[in-house]
Amino acid sequence: MTELPVDFDAALRAWLEAEAELTALTGTRIYAGVKLPEGYKPADGSALLFTQRPSGEDYSRKVLYASYQFLCYGAGQEQDAEAAARTLARTLCGLLAAARPNSAFMSANMETSPALLEDPDTGWPYTVTFWNMIYHQFTS
Repeated sequence: MTELPVDFDAALRAWLEAEAELTALTGTRIYAGVKLPEGYKPADGSALLFTQRPSGEDYSRKVLYASYQFLCYGAGQEQDAEAAARTLARTLCGLLAAARPNSAFMSANMETSPALLEDPDTGWPYTVTFWNMIYHQFTS
């Protein structure tokens, strides 16, 4: 398998971290992976966790189609945390929908709108939303 020329998760994370509207809600708590860091708790503040799902590329190997799952955790207790998770999800979705070609990715299309869920292990509320991202395979 040929390695992709760019770490798309790192590019997406860097773009998200550069968005002031988002970092006003999360601070530095934007994570790429399948689990939140050990020790995180909602009292630390809202957090964004994303992971790439199986993806593909076009026949020319110049365009990568990536599907991402975004989990938005809200700060606070119960209803406050639910409201904070929804606010973070709305902010994220607004930024992704408005992204322009000079972003880390060429375009983003919502696959599912944010749904409010509760983590069965911790009881923490979060939203989940799925987005299809299109990246141009530029070289680093």
